[in-house]
Amino acid sequence: RSSDLGDTRSALLVTSFTSLIWKDSSTCYISATLLCWPLLKHVIAEPLFPDAVKYFFNMVLKALQEPGDHSLWNTDALVDLAFNIYAALRPRYDQLKDIMLQLPNITVYRLSLFDKRILRDTSPAEDPVSIKQHFRSLIQDCLPKSPKDGLRSEEH
Repeated sequence: RSSDLGDTRSALLVTSFTSLIWKDSSTCYISATLLCWPLLKHVIAEPLFPDAVKYFFNMVLKALQEPGDHSLWNTDALVDLAFNIYAALRPRYDQLKDIMLQLPNITVYRLSLFDKRILRDTSPAEDPVSIKQHFRSLIQDCLPKSPKDGLRSEEH
């Protein structure tokens, strides 16, 4: 009954990634940290439909861009999830590159510099934290602004 197992996996993945855009920040955080990546990591070695990969990545980016009560820990969890998906699946799914190029201020050149870091065999000298920071800088314009930033810009 592997088809039943596949259907169950698909339903769990879709439900967990859809819950990222719910307005409840604790649900988003729990989904991002305890459900989405562990479930996806479990099936990552299997071939995935390209549309499913695009859906998962788009849900994370949409959750980052949705207006709402995003605490710092929620944003960090979503950035980590987006990074994990991109780093793990980008070598097999070029569609992720196309999605990234639609984000504000991401150029082909900037993305190609990042892709070089994740598409080659990472040397032991390559710091995973700096790679993740590089990714965060790429998507910086998608991240929610803090209320203080909005107040400062309105004062001018």
